[in-house]
Amino acid sequence: QRRDPPSRCEFYEGVVKHVRRAPLRHDFSYPVRYCLLELDDALPPPCCASQVSDRMSATDVRALTGCDDARVSLLLLPASAGYQQNPLCVYYCRDRETGALLSCLAEVTNTPWSDRVSFAFNPLSPEVPKPMHVSPLQDMEGCWHLDASPPGEALRLSVRCVHPKLGDFFFASLEAYRLPEGGVAHSERWAWLMPHRVTAWIYWHAALLLWRGLSFHSHPRTVDGDAFKSRACKLAERVAGMVCPAGMARG
Repeated sequence: QRRDPPSRCEFYEGVVKHVRRAPLRHDFSYPVRYCLLELDDALPPPCCASQVSDRMSATDVRALTGCDDARVSLLLLPASAGYQQNPLCVYYCRDRETGALLSCLAEVTNTPWSDRVSFAFNPLSPEVPKPMHVSPLQDMEGCWHLDASPPGEALRLSVRCVHPKLGDFFFASLEAYRLPEGGVAHSERWAWLMPHRVTAWIYWHAALLLWRGLSFHSHPRTVDGDAFKSRACKLAERVAGMVCPAGMARG
């Protein structure tokens, strides 16, 4: 049987968990499959090839993080059947000699509007002001706290939302484990309908929360048009390395 051509990609399988503590309690989790791509490699696996041109290059990431000689890898959900869904992608900058994690860069895309914002962060849980309307079930108040472990046999990533009124009200995490080398012969089969399933879980639980009475927050552009973009960029300026790339402009 024909196999994928070789590429510098590691395949992970794990679980995403969401915990909302206020104003309603709601928890859920779902299985996921992720790819960790070496961006200096010109040959991504077939399940990710369509996404690479829409993401930052290794050169872009090195410029934003200040890690001029780092090796850059990108963690993302693989595409399937012409569809992609990546609420959060993470770029890891690692020392070329030791593999030590030097810095990270997060790329957040909101659902369902597809605005996008990117920012560099120290892997040890920094505080980042919210620069975008990330969800219709949250307002833009408060901060994100991110924590990332160096990718290896295991991979862990978490995001907390701290709100001025609701406190530490939201937590999301990814815990995944690397598959053995050669464990994925056909990446597109392995990734089959992965982004579709993630989208279904997101919308299903959003519907449950709305049914239970959680408030719906309209996109800021419905209130004052494109003024939200300048506010987002002003917030971005408060954090070193934060940018609002083309995806934000499309929003």
